[in-house]
Amino acid sequence: LQNMMATPIFLQSVTLNPAPGFVVIDLNDRPKAGDPVSFANFLSTNDTRQVLYRLTPKPGSEAAARVATSIGKLDILWKMQLCEVGRLQTSQLPRKAPMVGDVLPVVDAVPAHIVCGEPFAIQLSVSNFSKRIITLRLEDRTQTDDLILHMEAAKIVGPLAPGET
Repeated sequence: LQNMMATPIFLQSVTLNPAPGFVVIDLNDRPKAGDPVSFANFLSTNDTRQVLYRLTPKPGSEAAARVATSIGKLDILWKMQLCEVGRLQTSQLPRKAPMVGDVLPVVDAVPAHIVCGEPFAIQLSVSNFSKRIITLRLEDRTQTDDLILHMEAAKIVGPLAPGET
């Protein structure tokens, strides 16, 4: 955020209203209602402030969130010198959706600590974005001695219907 006006402003609130399918977590360290006035909320002419939010998909809408092209709207509320109120609500903030092919593998869980030379397990999920049923086959194609996979040579995991994970 940058104050492009000729006078200082006091930021009352900056909120990200998430797009459908997302949950937002505000990661900004700003005073809460009832806290003493902080000079961190004052913006002189040309001053800037950065805001940070974490967006996560709502449970059950992970696949839709992966291909969403907007993340939500910023709602900015401020006061000027004579207590005039200003407000700006942006249009939907765009994002480039990642290129998703017919099949999207995602690492769901990895141990927090891995000991070199000791076996560990990871959890994967696979989403089918195609319009047809696909048969998943898990096989070891590693070409290195640095990684050893303990699994059957090739395993048919099973059919995955369109839109399923």
